[in-house]
Amino acid sequence: MPREKEAFRDNLERIDAIFPGKELLTRADVVRGFGLPRKAVERMLAGKMFDGKYISKAALARLIS
Repeated sequence: MPREKEAFRDNLERIDAIFPGKELLTRADVVRGFGLPRKAVERMLAGKMFDGKYISKAALARLIS
């Protein structure tokens, strides 16, 4: 069973603080929440979103860890 990266829990807690009460996030949510340019977010999330529209907080935390 693979181990989670060291920063995963910290990143998940930060994402929970930014988006309380939401489990799935859109590209627009990530752009607003992190203040990143839309193109950078689109490159980062390419191929990793459910139905091309949503990403879970856990998947996002794993991606940025």
